[in-house]
Parts: sequence; C-alpha cells; structure tokens
Amino acid sequence: MEVEINLLPRKKKSINTNRKLYILLLVVFLVGSIGIVTTEYFAMMEISRLEEEAESLKKLRLKVENELNGTSPAQQEESIRKEINEVISNRVITSEVVDQVMQQLPERAMTLNISYKNDGAVKVLGQFEQMSDVAKYQSQLLNATGIEKVILVKLIRNDEQLKADQETSNQTHYFADLSITFDRGMFFDGGGLK
Repeated sequence: MEVEINLLPRKKKSINTNRKLYILLLVVFLVGSIGIVTTEYFAMMEISRLEEEAESLKKLRLKVENELNGTSPAQQEESIRKEINEVISNRVITSEVVDQVMQQLPERAMTLNISYKNDGAVKVLGQFEQMSDVAKYQSQLLNATGIEKVILVKLIRNDEQLKADQETSNQTHYFADLSITFDRGMFFDGGGLK
C-alpha cells in the first residue's frame, strides 16, 4: 500500500462556492426585478389605454343620449337650472316657522324638542306648569299668522314631579306633544339661481 503525501496547501473550495452562489442570487434578483418592472409598465399602459377608451365611450354615450333626447348640453344645463330654481323658490324658511312656534309659548313653559318637516308639519314636545297653559299655547298658535292647524297628540301628567313640587316651588306638571301644520305659502324663501 502506497501512501500519498500531498505537501501542497489545500484549495479553498468554499470561497469559490460562495461566489458562485452570490452571483446566482444576484442574477435571479436582477431578472426578477426586471420582470416585475416590465409587468408593471405594461399594466400601466393597459390601464391608460382602457381609461382613454372608457372616456371616449362616455362621450359617445352622451352624444347618443343627446341625439335621442333631442337636447343639446346647453339646453340640458338650462333645464337643470330651471329645476333648481323651482326647488329653491319653493323652499320654506325653517327659522321663521320655528320662531313663530316659539313666540307663542307661555311664560311658564318650555320646549323639550321641536321636529320640523318641509311638508308643513312641526312637532313640539313641551313642558307646562298647568293644563291651562297647554290650552293657552294651543289657542295662541291657532291665532298666529301662518299656522293652519294645531293638534294635541298626547298630554301626560308628571305625577312624580307633582309630589316633589308640593315641597318645592319648582312646578312642571304636564308634558304636551303637539302637531302643528303651517301654511307653506307664508314662509317661502323665494331665492334661486341667476
């Protein structure tokens, strides 16, 4: 048996292998980056083309609709302006309606809630010291300008407060829920677009 003796220094294979691995990873990274950038570029180009196509289709649709309706864009704008003016000129001034409702409130009464609808209805929930105050408020509302109808929806006596008030001077004995209908013609704004 022969023994081989190698007195030459060992080759460092690991450095060569690490370099190859590093270069391979760098190439994979570069190819992947180029692929992603290219895909994104083409996707952006496709999106841009589709947006242009959608815009041209919208213009074509508007043109066809105008031809079917027989109106030009200027005529459509004038029609919209007329509709807006009609809505605005028929608008009721809410603050004047609420002010009219509040001015009729008796001294020893207060409102807890006011709800307002543009169709000519106001709902008022109030606190009153006596039942006669509720009747007085209802009468004053009926005599006020612009108020057409007042309906007492619900009247509730506050028994707990009544017992407590016998010991103190604070008096709130009734809760009244009123439905008030006003004349919309009295409270028109009359504004509009020029």
